[in-house]
Amino acid sequence: MNTSFRITKLSKSDKAQFVALISRAFSREPLFLHLFGDPEHSLMARRKAIAFVSFMFENEDLLGAYVVELPNTHMLQRIG
Repeated sequence: MNTSFRITKLSKSDKAQFVALISRAFSREPLFLHLFGDPEHSLMARRKAIAFVSFMFENEDLLGAYVVELPNTHMLQRIG
């Protein structure tokens, strides 16, 4: 399978959409659940996750986002 990717710089107008997408995408991820709580049962958990993801921006510019998880890695090794 040949998949091409295009990297595009986000602008200020993309921030709200990016923050909403990333905070929802990771809402059930074990580390997010541990840090912020369950967003399905807590408005505060949702707000904390959104605030955390919002810090990826500085002066309304996205600094960066990178997610890597190696296969077959023990949970504690990934966090440390």
